Amino acid sequence: MIEELMRLGWKDFHAEGAADGFPSSFGAGKRARLFRDWCSSHGKQDPNTVEARARFYNYELRTTMSKIGQHLRDTETTAEATIVTADYKKLLRSEGA
Repeated sequence: MIEELMRLGWKDFHAEGAADGFPSSFGAGKRARLFRDWCSSHGKQDPNTVEARARFYNYELRTTMSKIGQHLRDTETTAEATIVTADYKKLLRSEGA
């Protein structure tokens, strides 16, 4: 996940903090359905890959969750990045990820 996020333009400490505690798979909740729909509409990506999860995460941080994404860009350490993305990861868990 970290390497994929870095390939998508995040700095190493952003990627490390964002990946810390990120679910290794999506369940059956609302966000999981959004993820599968996103994979289908973005080049038929395989939803079982780390690359697809990282790309979806990146997409969310730049669009729907852009406030979190902006706060993430403003961080300077892995610890700050972990804190900033904690609410998003909590949302994923509450929506069945």
